[in-house]
Amino acid sequence: MTNTVDLTLPVELDVFNAKSLENGIELNWITQSEVDNAGFILERKCNGEWQKIADYKSLIELTGQGTSSAANEYCFVDKTALEGETYTYRLSSVSIQGVVEEQKSITFRYDIKCPETTRLYNAYPNPFNPSTALRYALATDDQVELDIFDINGRHVISLVSELQAAGEYESKWDGADMNGHKVASGTYIARLKAGNFTQTNKLVYIQ
Repeated sequence: MTNTVDLTLPVELDVFNAKSLENGIELNWITQSEVDNAGFILERKCNGEWQKIADYKSLIELTGQGTSSAANEYCFVDKTALEGETYTYRLSSVSIQGVVEEQKSITFRYDIKCPETTRLYNAYPNPFNPSTALRYALATDDQVELDIFDINGRHVISLVSELQAAGEYESKWDGADMNGHKVASGTYIARLKAGNFTQTNKLVYIQ
């Protein structure tokens, strides 16, 4: 009988990158597969030392998929970043057994630039449970309305209703209506209105 050794990586990382938002640095990563993955830890180097800024024990969005052969996307916004500063981030995964494995490090300069166009990005994650992030860009200062509707056009909740400066923003929806009640599983519509601009995207909420 021939003995075989499982060389499968606990986490096969495909992408780890960063981008500037109005409210901080957004860190994104995609895994192609995960084996017994409990979640992720994010660290930032400060004065030559690594400091933990987020981990799966306190943030559900950093929780791993356990064992999965499908691609999975993750996102975290470092809202303590200062414009004009350069930061180095380190991403590590933690197995269900508690073994920490460093995945990748990136260095990024935080510069806020006004978007060239106004748009509503695809929600992440989507389908989602318990919450999804709705990011959008404003090319100019505008009165912004970000609303959720059901598939029949009935208004569910207003997420944003205010004048905002040009830049990039993020709003989260936790699947609740304006009364705080969870909606039924199904397809919903996110609508962004900014001045004369209107765009809609579909969302899928699952329970």
